[in-house]
Order: sequence, then structure tokens, then C-alpha cells
Amino acid sequence: KRLNGCNAGVVSCCVNVEGEYMPCTHLYYSEEFCSIRDYWNNSLVLQQLRNARLNKKKCSKCNKDRECYFCRAMSIETYTNFEADFGSCPLLNFYD
Repeated sequence: KRLNGCNAGVVSCCVNVEGEYMPCTHLYYSEEFCSIRDYWNNSLVLQQLRNARLNKKKCSKCNKDRECYFCRAMSIETYTNFEADFGSCPLLNFYD
């Protein structure tokens, strides 16, 4: 299984200086859990990120679809909605 691009919530996460868990340093969705294992297994934010990697819509017409998992912090649309596609991706219309 390839893990190119953003791996927030898939193979990594982070802890901020207040001891709160976050998917990465770019996605400030802080949550409190008893342990990192509890966070990894039960965070709804991490589950949304994992599902978003599987449910790419517009990207499916790009020949880089199977290799590209863009950073959800790249645009306000994808930051607030993990299911949104990165509409301003330079490759999105390149392969039409």
C-alpha cells in the first residue's frame, strides 16, 4: 500500500505543547484523550481524514489519483471539509 502525500491520521499524528492531540501541525483540530492509543483508535477527526483518502471524487479523473493524497490544510475548503476536493490543484485540469 502506497502512502504518498499527506499521511495525517493514517500513519502519523502529533501532540501540541498543551498535551492535546492533533492530526498534524497544519490541521489544528485539537482533541483531548486519555492516551495516544485512545486518540488513534477513537478520534472522529482521524476517522474523517482516513475516509477522505478513500473517497476522492474529482481527483478520480487525474492519472495521479492513486499516488496523490493532498494536504487538507492547503485550502479553506479542504481544511473545513475533509471530503472536499482540492479544486485549485494544478494537475486537476491538466489531464482533461
